[in-house]
Amino acid sequence: MKKNNAIWIALGSGLVIGGILGVIFAPNKGKDTREKIAKQGKKFKEGLDELKQKVQLRKNGFKKDYVPEDVEMEELVH
Repeated sequence: MKKNNAIWIALGSGLVIGGILGVIFAPNKGKDTREKIAKQGKKFKEGLDELKQKVQLRKNGFKKDYVPEDVEMEELVH
């Protein structure tokens, strides 16, 4: 089992490193490449923000639907 995990970790690491090197050594100008990276980073951040909002809405919906208003969440955990 440990050998399989090591193989998957090595494969994933190789894909990530290969992708990064591919972007860095792409035939575009450095300025264009940096703009692409910045644009993708911004899209990624927006996606994370959207996901965060969805999780918050579901959490609030859960609290509203399943937890009486006079009970604090901390009381449910303990």
